[in-house]
Amino acid sequence: MAGAPLYCTRCLFLLDLPADAPYLQTVCPKCSADLEYWLLPALFRPPSSGSPARSAEAGQAACFNHPGRQAVVECEGCGRFLCGVCDIEVRGRHWCPTCFETKRTESTLAPLPDRLTRYDRIALALTLLPMLFCCGPSLLTVPISLFIVIKYWNAPGSERASVRNTMLVSVILGVVQILFFIFFMYVVFAPPDYRGRMGV
Repeated sequence: MAGAPLYCTRCLFLLDLPADAPYLQTVCPKCSADLEYWLLPALFRPPSSGSPARSAEAGQAACFNHPGRQAVVECEGCGRFLCGVCDIEVRGRHWCPTCFETKRTESTLAPLPDRLTRYDRIALALTLLPMLFCCGPSLLTVPISLFIVIKYWNAPGSERASVRNTMLVSVILGVVQILFFIFFMYVVFAPPDYRGRMGV
């Protein structure tokens, strides 16, 4: 592999080093600086000529900004066809760079969220809270927890496995609490002769 020139980082002296070693440790002969080089294979690889976007063929829509590239989407602001390079997607809407910049400077584009609400933790807290009070408020908090899990199952940030697992734990604990509450109510309020027949 043909080597790229290696220079001292302190005095820029051209070093005569083997270019096939992945790691080099040496001392500059001119300024006596301790040098350490990591040589990555990409340094010696020829540049690729491939294009990340597909070329437009006859009869296909072409990008407004790159006429040789195939359009993949239409701008929602101006209707121009855009290739994958020009497309700016924000919350499922597609914009060309010009419309995006116009909307951003006019502040008509809704601001992007800089933090996400952790609905999984809210649901888990609402499920665990009744355990501190011996299932007293579980009739109130568990349905709210189940509602949060159902409503925000696909919310942004909820796609991660850890978040989904926390939501599933909330559901399981909530169902167990409801079943325990039903059993408790049965034991307390069922007629004594019926409880005796059931073996309770």
